[in-house]
Amino acid sequence: MQGFHLFLPVSVEVAEKLVSEVERLAEDWMADHEGAEHETGLWDAGNAREVIDMARNSPAVEAQGACGTALAQARSFIRVTDLGGGWTREPLCRSMLRWVLQHVEHPHEVVWTDGESAELGDELLQRTWLRGGIRGFGGNGAAKKRPIKRRAARAGELKALQLHARLSEAAHDPDLALDLRRALDDVTDDARALAASLLHEGVADDVAIARRLGWSKTQLAAAWRALHDLIAP
Repeated sequence: MQGFHLFLPVSVEVAEKLVSEVERLAEDWMADHEGAEHETGLWDAGNAREVIDMARNSPAVEAQGACGTALAQARSFIRVTDLGGGWTREPLCRSMLRWVLQHVEHPHEVVWTDGESAELGDELLQRTWLRGGIRGFGGNGAAKKRPIKRRAARAGELKALQLHARLSEAAHDPDLALDLRRALDDVTDDARALAASLLHEGVADDVAIARRLGWSKTQLAAAWRALHDLIAP
């Protein structure tokens, strides 16, 4: 399946908000256009240093000197996977990508790469305009007075958000960090791997986490049980 990464000069919290909002916009658009067939791919955010470093050392980025310079400032990334047709052939995904680039303060410091090629965000933004997209996506069309439809939380998302918030809070609270470190010393290796994945690769639902870690549902459920006290102290 095709996909891509956007490497951003913003915190992972900002990247997560961008993903949440652009997914909401896409779901609202699809709710208004029942029967329309569009692929958006799976969107998630993270800040794992090894992912950023791997991109910096890739031939695609090394071939574009400006991309390597921008990647040195990257603090987070947005990853889009399971995009069968590729974003160039999916108008809704193209509009989502354009919306994100428009809502990053400095798109010229964003790096896009699909592993085979790379370019800066401002260049990509121009290319998305040339290719067109979904008319009115993100509020550019005529305003409609209707209630905003928000999707229900997917399985595991609320737990993941709670644990991610606790782990992120510990970065600014030495006492909490010590408490969490002691608690993590007493849980299983799988539980520690789950916590590390959420902290470094971002919040996701159970299906996405299991895919990310290569686990079965049973293995993931056991790890969540081991982390129960950290989620609801």
